[in-house]
Amino acid sequence: MSSPLRSGLHVALNRPRVLALVVAVVFVETALRVALGFVHPLASVVFPPVVAVAVLGAALPTVRGLAAGPSSTPDWQLPARLRERGRRLASAAVVCHVVALAVGVALFLLVDTPTRFAFYAVDGRPLPWPFVYAAPLPGVLLGTVLAWGPLATVVARVADGDSVSVAFETAVGSAVASPRWTATVLGLHLVALVIVLGAALTGFVFATQARVDLAFVVVLGGLVFLTGLLTLGFLYPVHAALANAAPERATVPARRVVLAVFVVSAAFAGAGAVRVTEYRPTPDLASASVESADPYAAAVDNTARTSYDVRYVEGVRGETRVFRRALEREDREYLTGSNASGWYTGYSDAGVTYRVFGTNPPFELSRRTVDGSTAAAVPGYWLARSQVEPTGQFGLPRADAGRWSVVDRTEDTVTVELTDGTDVYDALFDYRPENASYETAWVRMRVDTDRGVVTDGAARIDMTRRGEPLDLRREYTVQTGDDVDIQRPTELNPRRPSEWVWKLFAY
Repeated sequence: MSSPLRSGLHVALNRPRVLALVVAVVFVETALRVALGFVHPLASVVFPPVVAVAVLGAALPTVRGLAAGPSSTPDWQLPARLRERGRRLASAAVVCHVVALAVGVALFLLVDTPTRFAFYAVDGRPLPWPFVYAAPLPGVLLGTVLAWGPLATVVARVADGDSVSVAFETAVGSAVASPRWTATVLGLHLVALVIVLGAALTGFVFATQARVDLAFVVVLGGLVFLTGLLTLGFLYPVHAALANAAPERATVPARRVVLAVFVVSAAFAGAGAVRVTEYRPTPDLASASVESADPYAAAVDNTARTSYDVRYVEGVRGETRVFRRALEREDREYLTGSNASGWYTGYSDAGVTYRVFGTNPPFELSRRTVDGSTAAAVPGYWLARSQVEPTGQFGLPRADAGRWSVVDRTEDTVTVELTDGTDVYDALFDYRPENASYETAWVRMRVDTDRGVVTDGAARIDMTRRGEPLDLRREYTVQTGDDVDIQRPTELNPRRPSEWVWKLFAY
């Protein structure tokens, strides 16, 4: 073990006052971030660690002295140093956290983009919506914590009396001039993150097995908090010892800085462009074969696996209604519409959800009112993809409503039919009426045997339900694959910045 690590660990194990200081700071920072999390989860990550940096930074000269000479008598002048350098340390916390967040975002995008790209190439299915919603925040947080490793030098320099600008310049020069020292600092933070993540995963497994919400919160939160507390309790004095061993201010050639900034910016821009343009492999998940005992069920399953645009015209009680349900995989768009009571359009993509499902306030970056309805900046496409099928009351007839019979077969198509009154009603509606009698009831759907998808169909039901007659006709048309083209509703344009943010992160 190198001397700085040994010195830092010696302080952590033999100076309880240092650990007590870290514990107090962690409690305050945790309480502050929990409170901010109730405002919005994003605030708990974006808000800079002003309390931790100011207090621990003010105590840093003393801890550095203990690391340099473990037998020395500590000179605790925390209140005086806070009065003298508290504001400058708070400024350093803000500047460093902005830089760390930028690095955290870049690291998340540079790691996450090729990982998801490879997943889509191999699997092709969309990721679960909870993962898409929740992954960016902890991902950026991990990158931010990692970036804070070299930036801790800025705090040490400010605590010694340097201005923030001079301290930052010194930290950058030291990090570039001494890659071994920088790698050591990054390695320490990486180990700390692995330990905390291990505790989080352990708590997650235990809490989910318990299947109690309170147990989930207590076990997961408690393990992460205690592990983070102990990890930081050791990391802080080690940082103090590393600050003693940090290289002196070094001059970095401007060309190297410009080149590094250019390379990182180009990689970041490339990853961002891939994500916001939805560029990724989209293999066709449909199987063309419908040669089974139930060709309609196979065709419905294939239709659900590709892009689809289901429309039907319904005639009932002298009125004509139009219904539409469409999902486009390549551009990640979902649209539903009806003119049953004035034209109504619901829409979701990778950045917004509008009149579709409920909103998700913990994940919303903004919301606005459009034509009397809420448009929320949240990636609603994944929720739509997980919960919506092309069948149902506003889509195709359900395949599992009854036994479909093949009534016609050509070289390219198969036509199937459902004729039992109760089965027909179940196929067309989401509920079953009481005291129903059927005069006429049938559904006929046509399947493309080459592509294995539903192409069109028709339905007729003439019945009496609850003493009232119902005479209904439907004509279905279905587009699939590359023929599907969903247009974003014009009332949602232009796209808001918060929606672009979600398009960047929800890939």
